[in-house]
Amino acid sequence: GALAEALRAALAERAGPREAPDCRALIERLARLSDDGDQQSIAAIVPFLRQWPEGPAACLALKQLRANLHRWAVAEVVRLLEQGDDEWGKSGRTSPLSGESQAEAPQQGREEFLELLCGFLETVPEEGRGDAIAELTAVLGRAQSRCVRESVLRCLARLCRCGHGEREALPVANAPVVVAELPAHLRQESTLTFDPERYSLRQEVVKLLDSAGPNVGFGQFDAQAEHLEQFHAKESVFSSFRYEKRWRQCVLQAEDFLAVYERLVQEVVCPHLKAKLGSSQTTASFFYQFPPTLRLQPGPSTRSRRVHRDAEYGHQVGEVNFWMPLTDYSKTRTTLWAESRPDAGDFHPLEVDYGSIAMFHGTLCRHSVPPNTTSCTRVSLDFRIGVDAFFDPAWTLRGVDHTHGRRTCVV
Repeated sequence: GALAEALRAALAERAGPREAPDCRALIERLARLSDDGDQQSIAAIVPFLRQWPEGPAACLALKQLRANLHRWAVAEVVRLLEQGDDEWGKSGRTSPLSGESQAEAPQQGREEFLELLCGFLETVPEEGRGDAIAELTAVLGRAQSRCVRESVLRCLARLCRCGHGEREALPVANAPVVVAELPAHLRQESTLTFDPERYSLRQEVVKLLDSAGPNVGFGQFDAQAEHLEQFHAKESVFSSFRYEKRWRQCVLQAEDFLAVYERLVQEVVCPHLKAKLGSSQTTASFFYQFPPTLRLQPGPSTRSRRVHRDAEYGHQVGEVNFWMPLTDYSKTRTTLWAESRPDAGDFHPLEVDYGSIAMFHGTLCRHSVPPNTTSCTRVSLDFRIGVDAFFDPAWTLRGVDHTHGRRTCVV
């Protein structure tokens, strides 16, 4: 008891000052002497998360003390995460990677600090994740720093695992009949562009919302509204299955919008895929989703789309995802986040704007959408395309209650 108290006092004196000696040994010894959940010891160690070289040792000590079981400790780490830019600047320690002072390498050190905090939050057990997710979502609504926002989003993506995110994949009893698995280069994330003037999807969606919004009850534009982001959507269109089903029916009846979508797929996207397949075959068949999925995400809101992979919903390895925003990313500050390869965990934003389309392998790569914390409505379009003989158009996964319609394009 007395020794632990002395160690806590010594750490309190050395937290922050530039000239303070390395405290890793003190932190490790205090963790060994303290009981699990010792609030005084946890409070003494938390400030060292923002200091190098003590940061990793502090993180390990907090895990040993099971600080991740206590909401107040998690809240304190979230506070450090939110104040990351300011907190990191208080310490003059060196970066473990660069060996330079933080004044010489501030950005690298800041990112290392934020990543360390994310690593601690990732260890929060299942029973505490709901609270941690709520704390992080609240930070997301307040944070102005891009670095902090991205770190919060990465934490949310990692925390949203089974139970709060990715559900267990449905068992595959019957496999698709294909010639081979989709080639690796077609699974890589990439982007393609199109002419927004020729393919006026944004204008068609404005027309659709102007009509269906007030008539069906999804929302409405103000009388002076000029931009798609200004549509006032009801939150239920994003969170209610009943409203989503009605919205899909509205999209299915929007003939002008669907005509532009089909031209885009047939004239831009499928030829792009054909070029990626190579010149070894003269023609290729593509099975594109019809109708596409048109999504509305109103804000400000704390609601998000959970981390998932599309295999859960009966999508095949032989298809590719395409995602495109119809609203201005600089206004909504919300986009799709995805990992670069299955289970990589390197969630990152798809930073594309209207006129560009992100291509990724969402069947196996996990992805999610964070809350829209702005006052602008986010609108996006996504669809999937089955690729030639790597896709079985006759296959469906047993137990899935909704499947997308398909049409064929031969290039």
